[in-house]
Amino acid sequence: MELRQLEYFITAARLGNLTKAAELHYVSQPNITVAIKKLEEELGTKLFTREYKKVTLTPKGKRFYEAILPLLSNLQNIVDEIKDTRDKEEIPFSDLRNEPLIMMRLDSFHRQRIFNECAKAGFVPQIALSSNHIQSNIDSVASGIGLSFLLDKVTLHRDDVVLRSTSPRMKVTVGIAWPRNKYLSYASRDIISYLTDLYQTGEPQE
Repeated sequence: MELRQLEYFITAARLGNLTKAAELHYVSQPNITVAIKKLEEELGTKLFTREYKKVTLTPKGKRFYEAILPLLSNLQNIVDEIKDTRDKEEIPFSDLRNEPLIMMRLDSFHRQRIFNECAKAGFVPQIALSSNHIQSNIDSVASGIGLSFLLDKVTLHRDDVVLRSTSPRMKVTVGIAWPRNKYLSYASRDIISYLTDLYQTGEPQE
């Protein structure tokens, strides 16, 4: 049983949709499907009932979900605490001066923030590749094409890529917006609830 399988299971259970779970973890849907199937095989029971574009927890799946949810939450708290206290692992932005960078496309806020930090450090970044597909960017890093940037909330289960913080650290404010007085589907509500819990921003506001 792997941590990645449990994280995929939790996300799929919350969203009720494997495709949306895959998007949140920046992997393909087959990765989610295979991970959950292996988890079911190891436990010897079905965790989901599958319908068209929707998955629902079985009674045993619900019991398993309720049991592991607080355990993973506590684990994430410990990981975040360790990240906040680690030292000698941050990379100054000035050290990226001569490094090829893999960036988001021109119209992205993510790219503009990085350009601004590079300007503060006194250099223009060398762009090796521009892509809005995060998984492709990670694969390109693993291939040695260049360095890329991820939010620290992204869970990365790979042995061929290393995560390091930049100095100074960049902070991004994440907001959720939806039309006022409009009905929200259960899937939409679950996504809002998931993102609210993930970023610990408190109760979502309209």
